[in-house]
Amino acid sequence: MRKTPVEISEQNHADISVVQQELIEAKKEILDLQSQIQWLERSYE
Repeated sequence: MRKTPVEISEQNHADISVVQQELIEAKKEILDLQSQIQWLERSYE
């Protein structure tokens, strides 16, 4: 069964939303790791 252009557009929008949420989570994780690295670097000084 073929999807209509509207269904394809809705699916693309849902996919983009999922990717945006994954990017937000990845950025949070990167910031947390950067914070941990800075803390470790200070403990060696």
